[in-house]
Amino acid sequence: MGVHPGRHGFRIPAHLVPGLAARTTPVLAASLMEFSMSKKCLTGTILHSVEMPASAAGRLAGGIVAAIKAKIIETGRFTIPDFDAFVVRGTPKRTALNPRTGEKVAVKAGATVKFRASPSLKEAAVAGLKKAKRKAARQG
Repeated sequence: MGVHPGRHGFRIPAHLVPGLAARTTPVLAASLMEFSMSKKCLTGTILHSVEMPASAAGRLAGGIVAAIKAKIIETGRFTIPDFDAFVVRGTPKRTALNPRTGEKVAVKAGATVKFRASPSLKEAAVAGLKKAKRKAARQG
């Protein structure tokens, strides 16, 4: 039971997410383990999971991303159960420092989208991190 050898970011060992392999194809399960996923990676996952032309998979990936954006704009929140939630949070008006000149600059109030991991995802990530530390300690 190893870590998925993906191209992006930190990955969680697949065996730490109970039942994921039973609910998805191996390629999709492996891609879901990655924290950093581009539209290109999502398109590749769709291509490996379902037989369809690459152009259709690209349109499907684009549609998924557009649907997530639209839901965030409409409700201020998008949730995938047992995985995450994207929540819009307001940022207050504040004063910042220009790093080059050191002068104070007024920053307008705005909004940002925050990622909130589900408890099961957090537990899996912590377990994966502990296992990686133990393995590094044994090797080093």
